[in-house]
Amino acid sequence: MKKLLFVCVTAVALVSCKDKATDTASTTDSSSSSSAKAVDLPYSKTKPVDWDWGSRENIAVAMNALKAYQDGKPEECAKYFADTAKLEFDHLDKVFPRDSLAAFFKAGWATTKHIDIKMDDYESVISKDKSIEYVSFWYKQITEDTKGKIDSLEVMNDCKMKNGKIVLLSEKTRHYGDKKM
Repeated sequence: MKKLLFVCVTAVALVSCKDKATDTASTTDSSSSSSAKAVDLPYSKTKPVDWDWGSRENIAVAMNALKAYQDGKPEECAKYFADTAKLEFDHLDKVFPRDSLAAFFKAGWATTKHIDIKMDDYESVISKDKSIEYVSFWYKQITEDTKGKIDSLEVMNDCKMKNGKIVLLSEKTRHYGDKKM
């Protein structure tokens, strides 16, 4: 029993002896909260922005646009976008007026039979100066085309919001190939 007590006391003493040199060498990221632990990072931001949680209303706008697209309603989907909006997809970086956006979405549905979306996560963030707001989605998408071919994707969307409308939709995808989700 005495040996066990000695080992426990020694362990507590060793843990409580903290190396102060390692504490002073680390830095805190300016975007982290005041309660965040200081950590050395190998890269710094080129455009430092501090973020707060954004609005649930903008999550609803962006999510309703995605749902309208999933349901094959391109005109309804387009109504959630600003008068002009930029789309950034793989091999596409273009600004569209809203009516052309609806036509673009409709063309995407010309060879699509069904889309299934399984939402993994979403968030809304706004810069502390309230000048920039994004809604981000992470989801799995299974698409069946009119010929019966099924494609599985991992998708990440960033929707830049302004006055309750989407002004930028930036989409990143990863194809699963033959592997089913």
